[in-house]
Order: sequence, then C-alpha cells, then structure tokens
Amino acid sequence: MQNINQVGPLQSLRGSTGPIGPTGATGATGPTGPIGPTGATGPTGPIGPTGATGPTGPIGPTGATGPTGTASADYIEVSGLTTVSATLENMSGLTVNVTLANPGRIWAMMTFETSTSGGGGATNGGYAISINAVDGTELQRNLSGTQDLGIGAVQSRTLVVLPAGSYVVQGRFRRVSGASTLAVGEAQLFALVVG
Repeated sequence: MQNINQVGPLQSLRGSTGPIGPTGATGATGPTGPIGPTGATGPTGPIGPTGATGPTGPIGPTGATGPTGTASADYIEVSGLTTVSATLENMSGLTVNVTLANPGRIWAMMTFETSTSGGGGATNGGYAISINAVDGTELQRNLSGTQDLGIGAVQSRTLVVLPAGSYVVQGRFRRVSGASTLAVGEAQLFALVVG
C-alpha cells in the first residue's frame, strides 16, 4: 500500500523587500557636448542716454597771415571855388589819393553846391571826376541867372582793372555856356577801391 503520509520537499516562503541601500558616489563628468546652433537675433534695445560733454580741446595754432587786401579810401571837401573856363579844370584842393595794394578798380563820387554871379544871365556848368588823369562822364547843370543856386552829384568808375599803385582822383568843373561866373560854394569828393 502507498504511504499517503509521505510528504515531498517543502518550498520556503518569499521574505519581504529589504531597505534601500545608501546612494553610490557621483560618477565622473562626461565630455562637453557639441555647440548648438546660433539663436535668432533679439530686438534692438532702446537708445541709451546721451553721455556727458567732454572737456574742451586745446586751442589750435595761429594760422598763417593772409595776403594784403585792396581796401583803400579817401575823402575831402572844399569851398569857395569859381571858374569861367570853357574847358574842364581842376577844382583847387578837391583831390584825393587812392592806393591799390593789388590790381583793382576805383569808384568815386562828388557832390556839390553851385551858383552863378556877375549878372551874365543863364549859365550852364559842367562837372566831372578825373581818375588817373582820365575824365569821367560830365554832368551839366543849368543855372537860370544871377544868384541862382543848385546842387548836384556825379560819380565815376574806372572801366579797366588798374595795376597796383597809387592813383589821383580829382574833382573838375567848367562853364559850358553863358557869361556869368560859375561858382561852387561847397564840394565833397569820396573815392575807394572796388573789385
């Protein structure tokens, strides 16, 4: 007969999980990875405040002396002049000198107060400016009779450029027609250099 009381090998039961062990030491750092692609450009930032003004720089050296200019002028006035000449003659004392440091032209103006005397009736007077011994355009003034009084002005300008030097400018007058003595009570002459 089979012995039913015979028992085979016994299987042991599984025990419970034990506690977690301590953390191990940190491993060595790995190599650096490759550089990633460049990111997109960010927006422009706001303009910063203006910086403080810097100190004034040193004064520079004095520049070279420029060339001599051409400016020159002269003025004179006279009174008490008379003439009966039929050709232009110089008004005594009504002369100025103008110096051109460089080539240039001369402009002049003469103003005057004129009259007649001597009872010779209507008389015409002629008045002009001479520059460098060349008479400019003559201005004629009619005086109706004895003791007639008038004023006038005449100007003149050299047409060509004159070389550097000193030039004489002269007021001139004459009796164009009539028998009265032509008088200039006062006369002024002004001359200057122009381009």
